[in-house]
Amino acid sequence: MSNTKEIITLQFGNYANFVGTHFWNAQEHSFNYDPDVEEPAEINHDVLFREGKFFKNITFTPRMLLLDCKGSLKYIKESGNLYSNISLERNNPEKNLLDQVIHTIDWDEENIEVMESEEIPMTDYQRSLMETDDDDEKIFDLKSSVQNWPDFMYTRYHPRSINIIKDYEYHNDISTLDTFSAGLQLWNNPFFEDDYCDKIRMYIEECDQSQGFQTIFDSIDGFSGVAIKCMEYLEDEYSKSILAFPLIPNRTKTFQFADEGMSETIRLVNLAFSYAKLSEHSSLFIPLSTMERGWRNIGEPRKFPNMSYESDNLYHSSSILSSFIDTMSLQYRLREHSSQNYLSNFCAQMNTYGRKMCGGKTSLPFPMQEKEDLIEFLDKFDGDLMQSISPNVKIGTDRIVQHVTLRGLSKTRLKKPLEKAKDQMKMAAYKCTSISEMLQLYFQCNTYASLSHVAAVGSPLQVKLPFPKEFFDSRIASNGFLREFQSEEKANVREVPIMTAVQNSSELANTLENLHTHVERVKLAKVPRFSDSGLEKEEYKELLEQLLVFKEQYDENSFL
Repeated sequence: MSNTKEIITLQFGNYANFVGTHFWNAQEHSFNYDPDVEEPAEINHDVLFREGKFFKNITFTPRMLLLDCKGSLKYIKESGNLYSNISLERNNPEKNLLDQVIHTIDWDEENIEVMESEEIPMTDYQRSLMETDDDDEKIFDLKSSVQNWPDFMYTRYHPRSINIIKDYEYHNDISTLDTFSAGLQLWNNPFFEDDYCDKIRMYIEECDQSQGFQTIFDSIDGFSGVAIKCMEYLEDEYSKSILAFPLIPNRTKTFQFADEGMSETIRLVNLAFSYAKLSEHSSLFIPLSTMERGWRNIGEPRKFPNMSYESDNLYHSSSILSSFIDTMSLQYRLREHSSQNYLSNFCAQMNTYGRKMCGGKTSLPFPMQEKEDLIEFLDKFDGDLMQSISPNVKIGTDRIVQHVTLRGLSKTRLKKPLEKAKDQMKMAAYKCTSISEMLQLYFQCNTYASLSHVAAVGSPLQVKLPFPKEFFDSRIASNGFLREFQSEEKANVREVPIMTAVQNSSELANTLENLHTHVERVKLAKVPRFSDSGLEKEEYKELLEQLLVFKEQYDENSFL
């Protein structure tokens, strides 16, 4: 029996699928296909991926289900692209697909009535994949050409992974699945619930010893209701850890038949229900956004050093959030077997006294210079190592519990050897023998009454195409570290070091109190679509009470 403890990933909503697409692309780019490499990789990809067979071919696909609206797939089939066109000439994109089918199957062409829909244009990047052109040097204008997540999908998905809601149409600027309660109604449709739960069960039955679920979902529209009902089902049926990432996109849509003011109110109520119900049905949740605020007004975009991303570009912002999830999740995806490396342990360490909400921080890329040692960098660095990517969250340095992950730094970059150490020997950190030990010491010196769990992973974050590496500035070298001198020409960045932190603090009470204050002002009678989709007045009162009770879990007097 394998020692791998598998995780099933669930994605709900269009922006969640933007983030998920970057996430799975990064996983696939981190695979090592070199037969001469004897040492196993640090990361155990079997945690998130499943092995299968198709005829005599071995397949390796994400253990994942995604949900989106009709029309979001564009040119991708709902059955996915894993087995598509096996018998067709996939390396000849100039040949019409219908002609390929006609010449593949023996039938009477005179008795065939052909009804062709308008062809949806494929991005140059996707067309290059059809031509088996996987050249990372090739330049694609993805920031302009990407309209939806299939446009930059690199990883092939299993046929059961893609799930489309036929009753709701995808639009670029309008959200049709609008309210939390509409999402509940969708889940309660027996055809939907039975089909979706059967697919989860099939994944579970394939696992030797599943450790739980990670759920990524849009928290400001109706997908929040679907996600919460799914987590409620998982909690009742499987009793395993559930780590959730409620997302607030950097570009919000209006809802159908609603102006901007009404849309802001709907988003606010959806978000409040998400947070309140996550406190009940998740093991831990980390709200994520590249925007400073997330209530009525999403506010200004977060600024990240050495990076110039387009703040209203979903393809750009989702890559930042994906990089955070990819890196922080290494805590429970490492090949090294230890009770510390499991999702349940991670959630238990962060969720003390019912404080299930945490904040996320990232440093992308980690701002060390190419020829710098970690001991020198930490000694002279002044300011915040990481930037917050949780909306309306500001966590300081006092009384925090945190999980920190640094990846992409080899042990040779820790400090100079004894014969070359010189002034480094005078530093207290010189006695440290590992990156994690040195970071532990750093946080002990720079935080008060806090507890830090630190992991260091040598494997950097892969930023090959279709990752939007164009947003790294010209100071970043191809290995992701800062050049000593700025160059006018940008490097072709292939990998970057990155640091992330998941933090819990009594300061999160301010976030919940602020959310409660805003949602308490809403007159639900003025938003009839909630009651039209089944929300009762008493449920709304319970929501407000639940937010207050959850906020009280962060009472500073009992923290740590």
